[in-house]
Formats: sequence, structure tokens, C-alpha cells
Amino acid sequence: MSSAPFPAAAAPTAAPAASSSANPETTQPLLSICVPTYRRPDLLDRALRSLGRLPAEVEVIISDNDAAADQGEQVTTQALAEQLPGTWRYYRNAPGGSAATNWVACIERVRGQYVLMLHDDDYLLPGGLQTVLTTLRQLRQQPAAVHAVLFGVSVVDAQERELQRQQPTGAGYLPPAAAVEAVLTDSALVRMPALVVSREAYQHTGGPDPSQRNTDDTDLWLRVFAFGGVHLVPALTAAYSVHEGALTTGVFHEQNIELLQRIFQKARTHNLLPEARLRRAENQFFHQFILAGAYRALRRHDADGARQALRLFQLPTLRHLSTPLRWLPIRWGLGVLVRLNVTPPRLNRLSWLRPTA
Repeated sequence: MSSAPFPAAAAPTAAPAASSSANPETTQPLLSICVPTYRRPDLLDRALRSLGRLPAEVEVIISDNDAAADQGEQVTTQALAEQLPGTWRYYRNAPGGSAATNWVACIERVRGQYVLMLHDDDYLLPGGLQTVLTTLRQLRQQPAAVHAVLFGVSVVDAQERELQRQQPTGAGYLPPAAAVEAVLTDSALVRMPALVVSREAYQHTGGPDPSQRNTDDTDLWLRVFAFGGVHLVPALTAAYSVHEGALTTGVFHEQNIELLQRIFQKARTHNLLPEARLRRAENQFFHQFILAGAYRALRRHDADGARQALRLFQLPTLRHLSTPLRWLPIRWGLGVLVRLNVTPPRLNRLSWLRPTA
């Protein structure tokens, strides 16, 4: 994949002395934690306080897309008041930014060898930061550079109730081809706060592509994994928040299918997988994605939304898909439930119910 330059980052806003780096920036942090935020002060406060006491080898970048108010800065200053000087920096971005541009701005500002994206509605679990740092210290001793590490997350709702735990089943390294196949097979493979990526990988791949809109994370993981594979660590480190309404109404539509298919086309263009493996992954990915959408709509008593999701299979660009045996009974069963307008039971332990694309 070709790299792309990052746009210039906005300068940090004026803030109390503790909000700027008071120490000389002579030592590269091991880990940069980026916290993109926008008008969610209570959640931002929770995310920042979940960090605990920051060691000197960690820096925190708070990147606020709210150009009209200073509430985010006030929350940040209060939540991080007891941290060591120089361990965190707050930025207020120019008006008109998006989640993707905020992500790019975060990456341009970091100094760390590795980067953890912690959105303001997610948070670290007790001991999570220490687990990440211990793992990175160990992997840094390996002769080959490590560019991506995938941990586990607790998937929670708005009340912080755990819906499921999602983590790798075992420790190990997936080389680039296997890592690409994994992310193109399972639309729920990566939850953002579970993945730590090297700054080098972000710079090499060009960061998120804003034209991919709300599929930009899957698109970026394809490029990151193709660059250096991924290490799997079966340990929970963070909580990933699910927003029920947004997931159901804002994801499962034809435009997103087109954006996701662009990702598969990139994999074909760059010969990341043999065609047979890529086609098999594509079948699995879109069945998981669409059937999750139908299930979620039915859980919300929205039979029309479930019908709309299932009709995505009839798009001309998806008609070539064959239904994998794994998904055949689920596709048939959801079709029956939609016709009968019956709400299915909650099945929290199945990660395929919550695709991230």
C-alpha cells in the first residue's frame, strides 16, 4: 500500500502549565494514548480517569473536535490534574473536522513508538494499561519489529453492563497474509481500544482514508495488517461501548456495502490474498455483517429495518455470494422471523452480532 502524508495538525490551545509538555522531549515514549473527543464531557472524564497513574513512558493526547466550547479542556485539566507534568497534551481542532480527520490529527501529534486509540466513550479496565505496557516491553525485545498487537475487550452498553467478552483465543503471531484474511473474514475482529499499532505502521500506511467514511477503521486495519501482521494477546485491557441506535440505523445500508467492497477491491489490486481465499473471506464477511444487521433490527422490534438489511443480499454486487454452511441456518431463521415479525432472544455471547465496520 502506498503511504500518504498527514495533514498539518492544529496547534495546542492555550492551557495551564500542566497541560503542555514541561519536560524536554528527549526520550521517545513507549506508548501514546490518543483520546479523540467531541462534546461528551462525562464520557471523556471517565476515559481519562480510567488511565490511572501514568508512567513516564506513556503520553496522552486529547484531541477535541469541539471548536466552539472549552468544556473538554476543563474536563481534561481536572481529570489529569495529578498526572506528572509532560505526560499529557490537550488540543482543540479547527471547525469542520470529522472523526477521520481527528484520528489523523492524533497520529500526527504523537511521539510514542506505539499508539493506542481510546475514544472518549471507551475506557481502560483496571490493570489494562499495565498489561499493554508489559506486552510491548516484551515484544520490543524481539529481533523483528512488531507493528500491531490485538488484545481483548469487554463489550459494554451505555450503562457499563457487560454484554460479552471478546478476546483472542490464544497468544501468537499472524503473518500479513493470515492477518489480512482474518480481518476480511470477521467484521467484528477488531474493537478499536483493543488494538495497539506502531507509529511506523500508521505513517507507512498513510493513516485512515476519510473517503471510506464509517468503514475507515476496517480499511486501515487491512493496510496495517498487510504491512506487518498482528500479534494476538488473550487478555482484556479495555471496555468497548456499543451504541444500539447508531449501530442499527447508521451502518446497514447500500452505501456502506459499496465502501466495504472497495476494501476487498484494494486487497485484490494489491494481491494480498489468493483469489480463492479472498472470495471465501468475502462470503463470510458480508454474511456476518448483513445478518448481524437484521438480528439487531429485530431485537429493536424493527421488522422493516431487518427486511431492509436482508435485501442487501439482492444487490447486484452481492448476488455472486454463496451462503457458507455456517450462516445458512441463521439466514433462513432470520428470514422466517422477519416474515413473522418475531423478536429473537438476546444472544450476548456471539461476537458476530456486533460488527465494527
